[in-house]
Amino acid sequence: MLTRLIEGLCGKGDWCGETHVQKTAFFVQELLGVPLEFQFILYKHGPFSFGLRDELTALRADGLLELEPRPSGAQLVLTKQCEYIHGLYPKTMAMYERSIGFVVEKFGGKGIVELERLATAFYVSNRLEEGKSVYIRANKVTDLKPHITPAKALDAVQEVDWITSASSNQELRESAAIDMISCNRNSYEDSMRISERGQVTIPKPLRDRFGMNPNVEVEITPTENGLLIQKRTAAKHPVDRIYGIVSWGGSTDDYIEEIRGR
Repeated sequence: MLTRLIEGLCGKGDWCGETHVQKTAFFVQELLGVPLEFQFILYKHGPFSFGLRDELTALRADGLLELEPRPSGAQLVLTKQCEYIHGLYPKTMAMYERSIGFVVEKFGGKGIVELERLATAFYVSNRLEEGKSVYIRANKVTDLKPHITPAKALDAVQEVDWITSASSNQELRESAAIDMISCNRNSYEDSMRISERGQVTIPKPLRDRFGMNPNVEVEITPTENGLLIQKRTAAKHPVDRIYGIVSWGGSTDDYIEEIRGR
């Protein structure tokens, strides 16, 4: 879903750096409820997710994103491999296509300064001063970000109110619900069948992404939400297991002399 968002932003003919992704992903998740599962905090330049930053780095490491030098800075672009991955998940792509398209339409083409104002205004309206008047929320924005003028803060609050109202359009909501119902039917993206011997096949794209190659050992850990499957971590070196078990306040040479004397 992140890469589809980046694809849409680039399609607007705009420069798409990490700040663009941070702010628009914030709206995709917080405004439209798309389950990106990132934790956003109010940081230096508006809402920011360290988890999202790490995810973008991982997508680059996996060869799904590249940084393309531009005069104004490096731009995130999709690779051919990423386009191939999109083809493997058509139902998931379809389920959130309208929501991502809505955010691209409303925020694509905006500069990072304007995105900071709008994202901060929505953060304030949605988390800090929910239900308060536009003037109280605008004042909160300027309190948090003194470099934003009162007039710009008020404009930002009023614009996010209008965008929030537009996102509540019944047709958009109903289409998303219909897509979600159809997506959950017979899709290996969401469910896998356990064999009579208790075996389950992890889809190849997931095995490739997480390095679960043949003969790799995995650990299965029970959690409150189900079973966690992950690659087995390397065992400690035998020396690491006994390091520090002897209590001795002196030097190594003194210790050797001491035990020799015994």
